[in-house]
Amino acid sequence: MGESHSGNGSQDWESGEWFLQRVMFHEKQRAVKVLHGGAGDGRHTRLLLDLIFVQPASEVHAIGCYDGPDGERLREAFEENERVGGGEGRVHLYEGESREILAWMIAGEGYWESFDFIVLDGRPGGPELLADICQAWSHLKPGGVLDVAKSGPDCPVAQALLRVFSGRLDTVIESERLAVVKR
Repeated sequence: MGESHSGNGSQDWESGEWFLQRVMFHEKQRAVKVLHGGAGDGRHTRLLLDLIFVQPASEVHAIGCYDGPDGERLREAFEENERVGGGEGRVHLYEGESREILAWMIAGEGYWESFDFIVLDGRPGGPELLADICQAWSHLKPGGVLDVAKSGPDCPVAQALLRVFSGRLDTVIESERLAVVKR
């Protein structure tokens, strides 16, 4: 990658993830609207803009929960990554639980089917991840990509997504991540 990205290691990046996202979004001249759930320290958000969605009109709407003992440190790291990466004006941070933010975006802000790419990071499988996926689906444009971390092929939540939205998606990657395209 060759670039320095601050973050204190709260999010690990795998080479397969970069390959996946670069292949899916090789059309760098088009502005892309991204929703990033689980923004954490902001490294992933910054890297999305620095390396994948480089068109200046691209933007990331990031959701981060900064409660608890590490909350302030993570929030400061997010702000530093935004500043160093030149994300000012291109990054919109929403603080709180993803389920609440996603519901608010549907109900009051008119984000229905408005995102080209949605990545859900940082939440292990379970009911919370399933709720995030179902709400995120409403935000995804037809032809858009939903990329879910920590959802390997044996993950019950990943299997539920594939069953529930069967006939309305195409599977792109089904490994340690699940990436699907909305029809």
